[in-house]
Amino acid sequence: MAGRPWYTPLSTTRADIVGFALSILFSSEVGARKRADIERDATRRWPFVRLPDARRDRYPGHVELAAPELTEYLFDRHEDYERAVERTGIWEEEVPGWSARFPEVGFAFIEAECVGGTCLYSGFVCRDGAVGMKVDGGAEGHVALLAAVGVRLPGRHFVPFVRGYFQRQGRPDPRHPVSV
Repeated sequence: MAGRPWYTPLSTTRADIVGFALSILFSSEVGARKRADIERDATRRWPFVRLPDARRDRYPGHVELAAPELTEYLFDRHEDYERAVERTGIWEEEVPGWSARFPEVGFAFIEAECVGGTCLYSGFVCRDGAVGMKVDGGAEGHVALLAAVGVRLPGRHFVPFVRGYFQRQGRPDPRHPVSV
């Protein structure tokens, strides 16, 4: 599946695309130094991933990374949107192998696709280069994936899937200098 995007919209015209698509990577609990090491390594490998906005970060004991939101109207050009879709697909494919660099840390890769207030979540959990759990859609898929890395949600709401939780493209958080 290399090079193929994981998310294919039903339409490719700006007027027809409605909704929200976001992929995030969330780790098991780690210390501050390990979090910084993982973030630095990930943002060097995938310079397009975003870190949480320092003012909104609710999970400081976990690594939280997000691809650009795949909502086409947020991009100036259709080509930029297509590039973001392709990069997100490549990121998804590379995460399991990359996780071997941090064998003691579990990672949940979660894809949210939301339209009209209804969200479906899919993804996988990996550790030390191997995928151990997969979820293929469903309104509570993210709950199971997060539980596998030690995060228990009181319901379905997960703040990192709210717009504005992660840094905006081109406006890095000064706490984490990242090339986007």
